[in-house]
Amino acid sequence: MGIVRHDRFKKFSAVSIGFTMLLSLGFTGETFAAPKTNKIDIVTEQKLNKDLSKHKINQSLKKTWKQETKRSAESELIHNNGKRIENDVVDKGGKDNLVAVYRTNINDTEYEKYYFSDRPTEDITEIKQEVLSDELNIESKPDQFIRSLTHNKNKSTTKLSSGYQTKAVKPVPKGGIIKSYKYNFYPFGGNKGDRIAVFNSNVEFKRKSSNATVNGKKASIWDVHAYQSYEQITTGRLDRQETILSGNYSDQKLLKYGPKSDSGGNVSVTLGGGGPPSISWTFNTNNFRTSNNSSMDKKRGEWNWYRKFGHNDLDTEPGIRITNTGGNLYVNINHYFKIESYVNNPGNVRASLPDR
Repeated sequence: MGIVRHDRFKKFSAVSIGFTMLLSLGFTGETFAAPKTNKIDIVTEQKLNKDLSKHKINQSLKKTWKQETKRSAESELIHNNGKRIENDVVDKGGKDNLVAVYRTNINDTEYEKYYFSDRPTEDITEIKQEVLSDELNIESKPDQFIRSLTHNKNKSTTKLSSGYQTKAVKPVPKGGIIKSYKYNFYPFGGNKGDRIAVFNSNVEFKRKSSNATVNGKKASIWDVHAYQSYEQITTGRLDRQETILSGNYSDQKLLKYGPKSDSGGNVSVTLGGGGPPSISWTFNTNNFRTSNNSSMDKKRGEWNWYRKFGHNDLDTEPGIRITNTGGNLYVNINHYFKIESYVNNPGNVRASLPDR
């Protein structure tokens, strides 16, 4: 396994990655506590952290970064030379393989990108080139790079009222946290053929308050906004896409979700509740209709987009507002795709964020 690690990431915990093992990706110095309804195998986590620390630096990539960018001390790329990395980023039963993780900090915004593929191996050279390109773009225009991840120009930019504090119970970057997930889809379950489609999801986590009160307890309020793009490359016509954003843990409560069901075209989302000002945005689904199956009781936003006609790509921006009264914030992210006769469920991805 190749691993690039730099001094700046001594303050981060090692990336804990396991498909059949339960680990977590977080910050150094602490092992994230397990959610009460979804325990983590701490022994396995500690073992893999130790194993990862023994791997040698990929000298060729490190040399390239030093030559091409000044940000080599700000970032790391973890990979297994294009092969699957054992991880708990995806739950058991997930179809796709995690093949690389890129981590960096952009103007006090924590950014992590996970690369998935439904074939056994992926072209690590292409991933390295993409990461290097991102490094150079971040170095030259960091704010523009962040805007490219959170691309909706119509998103409102409300400020917190003076009655709410953003002072961290546990430190959270002022610019928020963005976790990106890239999925490559191939025909015949990834066994052969050229790539048919790519799905990118940039999920922005913003803590709007750490001093709210929920059911008599001090709580944090988080807005979770997913910027998703399905791009057809060859024959991958998308017929249906499902997205689930779930926070079904005992210390968490869903306040709001969006969008609602819609026949297609411009779709609006408004997240509110808990005290901080509401925030709204719109996006266009083109020739897809939106079916909203969200549930406050199950603490999940759930949406299906169905193609009505044509061969359009699909951009979607679902979101939830959620509260947390104890420990880390946990958000489970799941997708389902029907691409003509091909069905893909990459598996449930769990994001863990330091909070209370």
